[in-house]
Amino acid sequence: MVNGRLNITSAAYDNYGLGSVAGEMLYRKNLLLVKNLSAGAGTERHTAKGLIRFEKAAEIFDFNRPEYDLSVSLRNVYVEEFSKLINQKVPLKGRLDTDLKVTGTEPEISGSASIRGAEIYKFPAGSASLSFSYYKNRLVIKNASLRKNDSVILFEGSLSEKEKFAFHASGEKVYLTDIGLRGMPSDAALSINAEGSGTFDNPAAYFKGRISGGTFKGKKLGDGSITASVKNKEVALDAVLFDGKARLQGKALINEKLPWSAE
Repeated sequence: MVNGRLNITSAAYDNYGLGSVAGEMLYRKNLLLVKNLSAGAGTERHTAKGLIRFEKAAEIFDFNRPEYDLSVSLRNVYVEEFSKLINQKVPLKGRLDTDLKVTGTEPEISGSASIRGAEIYKFPAGSASLSFSYYKNRLVIKNASLRKNDSVILFEGSLSEKEKFAFHASGEKVYLTDIGLRGMPSDAALSINAEGSGTFDNPAAYFKGRISGGTFKGKKLGDGSITASVKNKEVALDAVLFDGKARLQGKALINEKLPWSAE
C-alpha cells in the first residue's frame, strides 16, 4: 500500500491546463483512493474525490482497464478551454461552474452546469443552466435554459463525432431587445420554436415565431410572425409585421459578415 500527498506545478491533462495540483491519495494494487484533490490557476478552481479501481491488475502499478467512481467540481472555467477535455468544438463561450460524476470503465461524464456571460456564435446570450452527459464521444444536453433579462429559451440537444448536432429550442416570451435587435420597442416579444441538425460548418435549421406587443409613442404596433430556415449555409427569412401591413423577405449566406439582401 502507498499513502502520500501529491504536489504538481503547471500540470496539464490532454492539452487542458490544470495549474497547480495538490491532494492526498492512497494506492494499492486494485484501488486508488483520491482524497480532496484540488487544482487551479488564476481564478479557476477544480476539486475531485472518489475511487479508481483496477480489478484486472495482475501486479502493482498495473493500471489497465480502470473503473472510475469520481466526483468532480469545476469553478470559473472558460467553456472553450473545458471543451478540450471532451475533444469537441463547441460554439459557446463563457465562464462555467459544474458538478459532475465520472463513472465506469468506458467513463461516462454526467452532471449539471451553469454558465455566466454566455456567448453563442458571438451572440451575447446572458446566462445558462443545464444537465448533461458525455459517453463514447457523444454529448447530450437536457433541461437547458438560456436567460437574458426577462427572456428565457429552453433547449435540448446532442453533439457527436465530426461536429454533428441536433437540437430543439423554444421560448414563450423572448423580448426582441434581448436577442440583439436594436431600435425595437422594449415591450415587443417573440414566442419561438426552433429545431435543427447537421454540422457547425453546414447546419440545417428551422425557426418559427410570433411577435406580440410593442408600442411606439403610445401606439400599438400590432402582431406579426417570422419564419426562417438555414440550409446549405443559406439563411432565408420571411416576416409579416404590424398586423400584416408590412412584409420582409430576405436571404443571407453564413459567414463572418452575414451580408443580407432583402426585398
